[in-house]
Amino acid sequence: MEGDKGTVCVTEVIGFIVSWLIKSLLQEVTLFIQLLGLIQSVLTCDVSRKQKGP
Repeated sequence: MEGDKGTVCVTEVIGFIVSWLIKSLLQEVTLFIQLLGLIQSVLTCDVSRKQKGP
């Protein structure tokens, strides 16, 4: 009986760590995508300014 509780506890800890890791990775990916969008909008703005000329 005692061994079953230990196994369940370890499983819950591993599940918590994995869910935290996935959540962190998703946040990083979201920030990266937002950064790419920002870079794209800045580059698009610069290109359109150069095309219009003085």
